[in-house]
Amino acid sequence: MSENQENPELSPDDIRGLVRKRGRHSLRLPNLTLGPRRRSEYDDTAPLHAQYKRPRRALRVLGISLFTILVLVVSTAGFLYYDLSNRVANAEIAVEEFIDDEGPREPVDDYSGRALNVLLLGTDTRVGEGNNQYGFDEGDESMRSDIAIVAHISADRSRVQMISIPRDTWTTIPSCRTKEGISTPPQEGQFNWAMSVGSENVADNLDAGIACVWRTAEELTGLTINEFVLFDFSGFEQMINALGGVNMCFDEDLYDEQAELDIKAGCHTLNGHDALAYARARKAVGDGSDISRIGRQQELMGRIFHTAMTKNMLTDFPKLYSFVSETLGTINTSSNLARLNTSAGLAYSLAGLPSDGLQFVTMPFAEAPWDPNRVV
Repeated sequence: MSENQENPELSPDDIRGLVRKRGRHSLRLPNLTLGPRRRSEYDDTAPLHAQYKRPRRALRVLGISLFTILVLVVSTAGFLYYDLSNRVANAEIAVEEFIDDEGPREPVDDYSGRALNVLLLGTDTRVGEGNNQYGFDEGDESMRSDIAIVAHISADRSRVQMISIPRDTWTTIPSCRTKEGISTPPQEGQFNWAMSVGSENVADNLDAGIACVWRTAEELTGLTINEFVLFDFSGFEQMINALGGVNMCFDEDLYDEQAELDIKAGCHTLNGHDALAYARARKAVGDGSDISRIGRQQELMGRIFHTAMTKNMLTDFPKLYSFVSETLGTINTSSNLARLNTSAGLAYSLAGLPSDGLQFVTMPFAEAPWDPNRVV
């Protein structure tokens, strides 16, 4: 997990190769593939459906939203970099014009000329400010990575490929070092268990948990991960509030006590709490299936992305500054991305990313023959 370890440039064929090495069918770019339905959030015995094609766009929109978070983080750091630079203008003596005529110097991308892999993680932890309201048993500090996407940024910064790792993928979790310095034995398990293995389900051990997910993702994909971005329920809720809410319309009343959802029919501007409740609700809404919930999440994520774009969050610096000042405290990043000069350089290098430069894939999977709740 060296910061400066070089990554090979990945072509679509290279990514297909990652899957073929695991004995799976080839990926289709830029489309997503979706396999069996996931285990229910509230009911582990919920039945699974063999195939369902509609969520393909939902995962694509989710990937866009996660990438938007990544871009917001590095773009804001870039803005802060220039903002802080401008604040010391009175103490600055410009001599560049006497040295060369190249003009102002641009922030340097620490990974210039090299491909970069960023691990985007969403955790289901109920520990921490704002998270315990989503269902918390005293003493339960368990945490898992419910969302895991590797963002592969090409060396020339012309392409970003979002590689989604299904959370229920049955794989080998390698030996991970705990906070106490003990190495856990390699074990078979679901991919999203890796965070629990490394952290030993202790909230203060989040760093060890992330490191274990990092190692597991590297073992699973064969890629070298360089950086990470992590967010949780509270971070999602605060992001919606910082956007000023999202507008949605409903044909009927929606109520789910377990998800704390209570919305009347009609058009509303959902705040963070209501938007998260809408995304989490299952048993008491619609037909009660996880497939139905995926459709709602698809619509919600589409509204989030649309809201961010219509408000010019990525190009209006005052709005960007205000947005991230309210949400950045709920997002954790690797130490390298936390440095202003690194994030500023990366943000600057991604400024020219073409509109068709974002591709979305997922590691193909099939239902595990011994357990319909897992995939292989």
